Amino acid sequence: MQKPTSHSFFCCTRTTITKTIFFQTKTCAMFSVRILFFVAVLSSKAQGFVNLASTFAGAKQAPKQAPKPALQEFAKIQESMLLNIQLDIYGRTCDEGHLPLSGLSVELHQGVTGSNRPSMPGADGPHADLSTGARNIDIKNDASFVGMNGMKYAQLENGCWEMTWREGDPSGALVCGFDVPEELKRNANGVALPSGRIYLNFRLWNDKGLKDMRSKLEEAEMKAKEHLKKRQQELEKMQQTKNPIMKMVHRGNSFTALDKYVATGAQDLGRGVPSNDQLLTLDGGLRLRMDGHVFVAGNKGPPTLIGKVHANPGLSP
Repeated sequence: MQKPTSHSFFCCTRTTITKTIFFQTKTCAMFSVRILFFVAVLSSKAQGFVNLASTFAGAKQAPKQAPKPALQEFAKIQESMLLNIQLDIYGRTCDEGHLPLSGLSVELHQGVTGSNRPSMPGADGPHADLSTGARNIDIKNDASFVGMNGMKYAQLENGCWEMTWREGDPSGALVCGFDVPEELKRNANGVALPSGRIYLNFRLWNDKGLKDMRSKLEEAEMKAKEHLKKRQQELEKMQQTKNPIMKMVHRGNSFTALDKYVATGAQDLGRGVPSNDQLLTLDGGLRLRMDGHVFVAGNKGPPTLIGKVHANPGLSP
């Protein structure tokens, strides 16, 4: 048998290094693609609302269909429901700060709203059968904040609400729309609640949807934990070995484990699936997630996220 020469050993080593570097580059590329996908998913904080918001982008209207009977019944049960709402309007940068508005109290009713109401993403969108239709809101108390010259009031107008729920989805949405007659801000350079039309979006859940999504979250978290453990092991091996080739191998393995961790979607699910203390129980077995988002309608494009909103149950007089 012919003994390997130094030349053949060098060629073999060079080939191994080349393959390892290729493996590392390929792994990093896969990881980069995954990260970009993950960031894209997280960039939409109110997925259900955005899916229904195509009406603001000039989507072609489908023929109007009657809302689902079950959805209509859920809406009827909420007659005279009172909600106390706090809004937190924030700027585009951290330096702009926040504009908190408190004291907004609304009562949901079944009456059909007039022509002056805001266009609703479900009722006036291409899939009106997924909406209860726009219904009246009675504003019991205006939102307010303390400005430079004392208390200021938002005086929202033409309030209306709808429930939207696509068949097969684990959750739906409660959307409230209002007209803001005048821009509100604390000072000249502060964050503003813009004039125009704003929408408050809350997620709705039923018991089955919660159970299914919590099971998926638990499974995803278990897998994510395994992948993080594997990543840590590979990083420790990379630190311990003195072989430069093996360092590259363990480094590549750590990226692969991190890529698999991101692919579980555990972080995204963890943000989207509420805990019991984040839910308000409504009549009919529905659960309202108390924290939601504030959008302002664009002239041609989809709504723009401008803040957060929190709802608490109101007390009947």
